[in-house]
Amino acid sequence: MSIEENKVLARRFHQVWNTGNVSAIDDLAAAGYVLHCQAVAAAPGGRDALKTLIADTRTAFPDYQQTLEVMIAEGDRVAICATAQGTHRGAFAGHAPTGRSVRLQMLAMHQIEDRRIVESWCTWDTLAILRELGLAATPDPIRQASAS
Repeated sequence: MSIEENKVLARRFHQVWNTGNVSAIDDLAAAGYVLHCQAVAAAPGGRDALKTLIADTRTAFPDYQQTLEVMIAEGDRVAICATAQGTHRGAFAGHAPTGRSVRLQMLAMHQIEDRRIVESWCTWDTLAILRELGLAATPDPIRQASAS
């Protein structure tokens, strides 16, 4: 595939998170898809696990949307910087819904083979999400400085 075709595939992959149309994953990800992500306790292996992760995310944040800010591609890799946002309306990380909105930056890198994404690496700041939802304390820089 050309670099432009790889970018289109990656864009379509990220749109699934926005629409929740997990059946599209069959056309976008390889059967043995692997996700490497420090923010997901048990990163899913295979398409079905990925579909579950997307569905769970959209259950926790039904209005979840990713806006792709930057996309860079070279060879069989596509890197994406995106802004994600949503309102906490379902269970997330073991926490009941707060009704609060969250906005975060995320980075993802996808490897493409045979017109499918075979592997992804991603990162975002889960602690920042929990703080925005009021589920984790925000450090007080003045108090920390005076304690030193």
